[in-house]
Amino acid sequence: QQFRGHESALICRIRLRSSFKPRTGALVSEPAEGMFRVCLAMQQPQKLSILIVDADLLAREGVKRILSEEYRNIQFGEAGTAEEALARIKAQPWRLVILHAYLPDKDGFMVLREIRAHRPESAVLVLSMEADTEHAARSLQLGAAGYISKNRSRVDLLKAFRSVLDGKKHFSKSIRPAGDPSPAPQVNLSAQERK
Repeated sequence: QQFRGHESALICRIRLRSSFKPRTGALVSEPAEGMFRVCLAMQQPQKLSILIVDADLLAREGVKRILSEEYRNIQFGEAGTAEEALARIKAQPWRLVILHAYLPDKDGFMVLREIRAHRPESAVLVLSMEADTEHAARSLQLGAAGYISKNRSRVDLLKAFRSVLDGKKHFSKSIRPAGDPSPAPQVNLSAQERK
């Protein structure tokens, strides 16, 4: 990473030299130096922001470990309750929110609804101990990008993370995708969820 930083600085210097042709021995002007700083900032890779919402500390650590082995330069955020999650979501945008369906203080699906209202640009992957289609269908209807059981293998979890981060939907084949004329599983949304 240190090498990449020096490489980015070199690229910026070369661009500036090709744009400005000062007299021999002249110092770099303040505007040129300012442009160098802007160029250097643009060359730096952006952090991948991921918020993990789960009451189980060990589960959060496990998800972080899987993602850290696959992606670099990640900014992790953690929340163990719905209240903590909503505070973090309102404080900053997140590329991905990994949300457990059940939280100590609030139903995870209600948190999903809040996320979609306040941060529609954030992809949400719902995790649950349940593998049934009703929970998955509810996640889809409320705007989640994916749903997967925590009991699935590491390979399956990683596949789900990749799909959602790539802007794709990740649901089991039993869940009807958009445009599929086959009947969708019946889901009983609460009154608040239907709003």
